[in-house]
Amino acid sequence: MLPELYARWMDQLLGGHIPAETRATCDDCAMLSGQNEPVTGPEGSFFDQATKCCTFTPNLPNFLIGQILSDEDPSLAAGQAVIRKRLQGDAGVMPRGLARPPGARLPRDKMAIAFGRSLTLLCPYYLRDEGMCGIWAHRDSICATWFCKHNRGAAGKGFWEAVRRLLSALEYDLEVWCMLELDAGSQAFRTMFSSPGFQAPATVGRWSPDTVPHRAVLKQTWGRWMGREEEFYGQCDRLVRPLTWNDVTAICGPRVRALARLVVADYGKILSNDAHPRLQCGKLNVTHMTDSGFQVCTYSPYDPLLLSGALFHVLHYFDGRPTDEAISAIASEQGIEFDRRLVRKLADFQVLVPVSRSGRLNPFVYGF
Repeated sequence: MLPELYARWMDQLLGGHIPAETRATCDDCAMLSGQNEPVTGPEGSFFDQATKCCTFTPNLPNFLIGQILSDEDPSLAAGQAVIRKRLQGDAGVMPRGLARPPGARLPRDKMAIAFGRSLTLLCPYYLRDEGMCGIWAHRDSICATWFCKHNRGAAGKGFWEAVRRLLSALEYDLEVWCMLELDAGSQAFRTMFSSPGFQAPATVGRWSPDTVPHRAVLKQTWGRWMGREEEFYGQCDRLVRPLTWNDVTAICGPRVRALARLVVADYGKILSNDAHPRLQCGKLNVTHMTDSGFQVCTYSPYDPLLLSGALFHVLHYFDGRPTDEAISAIASEQGIEFDRRLVRKLADFQVLVPVSRSGRLNPFVYGF
C-alpha cells in the first residue's frame, strides 16, 4: 500500500497496519472500461487506457531520489533512467529534489476533465508498455495516498487525505534537514524559500525536460555539490533511511506532530464499525437508473454506489430519529431487515449522514 519507508513510519505512529484499499487495483485498473466506453465525458467517467490515473507528475524529495537510484530492483531501471537523464542539466533538478515541469500544472477546473485522460500530462515515470509506475516502490506522498475508490468510502478518503498532508509536510521538513546536514549552501535555501511552491529556478527559454539552464544558475543553486547531484541525493537517502518515527518528529516541526495527531484520530474512524446514533439522508447525485436500481455518487465521482430500488425507497426512514428506531420501522412497515453493516456502509459513503449538532435536519435531496 505505502512505500516501505512511509509504511514503517505509519506503523510506528499508529501501532498497527493500515487496512488495504482492495478496490483501488493499480495493476488491474478499476477505472478502465470493460466495454470500451468513451473516456472524453465529464468528471467521473472512465480513464484512458493509455494513461490511467498517471496524468500527474510528482515533485520528488531529495531522499526519495536517492532511494530510487540506489535500488537494485530491475523493475526500477526505466524510472532510474528517466531521473538520470534529468540530472544532466534539467532546470528542475535542485538540492531539495526534482520539480515537476510547469506544463504539468493545470487549473483545478481543467484538471478535473484532463485527469486520467490527457496524454500531454502523462507522468514521465509512467511505463506505458507495462502500464505501471517506474518508481512505484519509492513514490511520493501524493501518489502513495491517492485512490480512485475506498473500501470505507468517505471515511477512507478522509483518512488518506490526512496521511497525505502529514507525509507532504514531513517531506518538506526532511528535504530542508538533508540540505542543512549536507551543507547545500545559502543559495539553495534562497531559491527554495523565494519561489512559491516547488518550482525550478529561472532558465533560458521556455522550460521543458530538455531545457538546459545557465551554468551560472546551476552553480549558484548547487554550490559545492555542482556536478555531484546524484551523490548528493544518495547522501540524503543515507541520512533519512534509518530514521524511526520518533526521529522524524524530533527533526520536523510542530506542524508534523499536529498533523500526525489528526492521522491517529482518523485511523480510529476507519477501524470503527459503529453507526452514528442518529442519521439522516445525505445529498444523492443519481447518475443512472436501471432495472437493478439507482447508481448514485456521493463523496467522489470515481466511486459510485448501486442501490437497489427497495433500499433507495426506504432511505427516508432515516430522518434524524435514533438509528435503531429507523431500522425497526423499516422492518415492521416494509418487511425489510436492515443489516447494521449495511447501515455502516451507507454512512461510510455518505448516503446517510449524522444529524447536525444543531439538531436541524438537512433536506433529503436527489440530484439528477
